[in-house]
Amino acid sequence: MPRYFFVLLPLILLLANACTTTSRWFSSSVAPGGAVARALGDYTDEDDLYLDTPAEEIPIIPAPDAVRPCCAFGVDLRAKIGSVPVPAYKLGNMRSPDDIGNHKYASGFLTMEADLETGEFLREDNGLVYTCRGGFIDTAHVRDYADMTLFLASRIGRYLETGATVDLPHEGGKRRVVLQPVERSLIKEHGLREVTVPIAQWLAFQVSIWHEIATWYGYATIDFFPEGLSSFSPEDLYSNLLGVKLTGGIIYERGAGTETGYNRSIDAWMKGAFDRLGGLPADVGGGAMRAVDGVWWDSRVRIPDMKVVLRRNMDIGEEVRPWLVSDAYLTELMAEKLTEHCGGVVKPLVLDNPYVYRGIDFRELVTLEIEVDEKLAESFPFPRPPSRLITQDDFPAIIESIRIDADRILGRGADEPRRDL
Repeated sequence: MPRYFFVLLPLILLLANACTTTSRWFSSSVAPGGAVARALGDYTDEDDLYLDTPAEEIPIIPAPDAVRPCCAFGVDLRAKIGSVPVPAYKLGNMRSPDDIGNHKYASGFLTMEADLETGEFLREDNGLVYTCRGGFIDTAHVRDYADMTLFLASRIGRYLETGATVDLPHEGGKRRVVLQPVERSLIKEHGLREVTVPIAQWLAFQVSIWHEIATWYGYATIDFFPEGLSSFSPEDLYSNLLGVKLTGGIIYERGAGTETGYNRSIDAWMKGAFDRLGGLPADVGGGAMRAVDGVWWDSRVRIPDMKVVLRRNMDIGEEVRPWLVSDAYLTELMAEKLTEHCGGVVKPLVLDNPYVYRGIDFRELVTLEIEVDEKLAESFPFPRPPSRLITQDDFPAIIESIRIDADRILGRGADEPRRDL
């Protein structure tokens, strides 16, 4: 292959993506009848059901089928191939809140987008951002599950009254969502959007938990690069739920009608989230990461070794609390940094993950079913062998098995943030 091909490759990719920047979503151009009736003051109780967008007019959004490549926990990480160290390689990872690029729905490894208004090429630049109230945030995880929430909301909203089975992209097994019909009276009482969004949020978080489980047992996006080192890393679940929450807010504010509108909404909401959480510059974040070297991660170990990340956060309850640097131990230097940048030791922002909304139990309405791949089956703790089918109800027991494995591999208390002093 000619050497100049690699010089031209970035330009080829830019041109290819520039040709695909039009919206891939499909929605009706018909104005919702109930909204028109309400605007004209000519609606009845029967119209109230449709003050939201009618189910059949919810945009048809393709499933996100790519996982963003980011980020091993640590800073200036070194790598190896097999047992051979890769010389002069360091993975920086840390970002400032303003340096994470522009969102692209279902972005993969090499995705750029030309802004339809300015013609400027936009791209994501994902990494880890340290925040005063949310600890380390993995922006790739935020974006992955923001997109997943949007997709699930679009499907659930369309089929809430009828029920449906929705296939998800393959990830460590065949995945599908089974949605039971919701009584029309409940939809009419609360509104389509009000019922759809919390179900989609809860379900998207379950999907994110499966990703962490699957990677622990050997699933990898790229077969030759194991991802077990980042399974349940300290920032993963909180970052996942943060993305879920942001998209929920965007849908409530009706900012997801087109792909471009959604992408720009995510940009704005991520900025707002980092403002709220107290996002810090990359150099300060790097200092925070180095402060937990030897506690949460080990700079002496090269990726993709499992022992790069020493502590794993497996909090999947109704409240997800972030791990702050001060949870590990608070050195005098880090206390000074927190005082300077965060105004002292701060109260973490705990995110809720409820499974009940106005008396509606999501676990009775929605089931995430996974037929686990044989590749994962050798050490997987199947709850009903020989069946390889599991659901989200099995996650707590599976994670308990992972907790035992983590203690054996990484040392006692591997699922706790504090250092044994």
